[in-house]
Amino acid sequence: MEHASVEYHVAEPLSPVHADREQIRRVIQNLVSNAEQAMPKGGTLIISAKNVELADQDPLPLAAGHYVKVAVEDPGIGMSEETMAKVFDPYYTTKQTNRGLGLSIVYSIVKRHSGHIEVRSQKDMGTTFEFYLPSLQKSTLLALQLSRFRRWRVQ
Repeated sequence: MEHASVEYHVAEPLSPVHADREQIRRVIQNLVSNAEQAMPKGGTLIISAKNVELADQDPLPLAAGHYVKVAVEDPGIGMSEETMAKVFDPYYTTKQTNRGLGLSIVYSIVKRHSGHIEVRSQKDMGTTFEFYLPSLQKSTLLALQLSRFRRWRVQ
């Protein structure tokens, strides 16, 4: 990949989420790897994260509430409508050397964390993957901390 750079846009403070750190790292690694492959002429990859609040009328298939939204955006070759419709299907790939499991694994991990992932793309204009994970509010965070304390005290 020629002349590629990465920009990070992370809102401060970012709300905590109840997630497996290694699994979420794998999600981001797979999305970044896909983005790199889609940018043969280089460009700037943008990774962003921010807190969002969804309402009942939002079009996402998520309950109203607080979420952390993570986006990976590349200015690469983009995808056709047909590719976008299949991009999370197991074994679907547009490359000869890949197995087509990376994005299906991403989808599965996000869903297991009670989240949602979507893709927007235009041919020759780039692609953006956005995923949402429920954020922990103070009461939930306190309950998790107390449950860990109770387990420690019992042992």
